[in-house]
Amino acid sequence: YNNYLGCFTNRIDNQDLKISIENDDQFTPVQCIFTCQQQNYNYAAIESGDQCRCEREF
Repeated sequence: YNNYLGCFTNRIDNQDLKISIENDDQFTPVQCIFTCQQQNYNYAAIESGDQCRCEREF
C-alpha cells in the first residue's frame, strides 16, 4: 500500500477493482486503504469521490 499508481478511467460494465466495500459514511483514501488491507486485498481505490473498491490483482 505504499505505491500510488495514479488515476485511471474505469468502465462501468467492467470494473477494474470489483469488490465494493459498503459503508454508511464516505470513505477517505486512508480509510479505504486500511479497510482493504484488513480484508487481505492488495489494491484499494476511491471511485466517484467516496466509494471504496478493493481487489487482489490489478
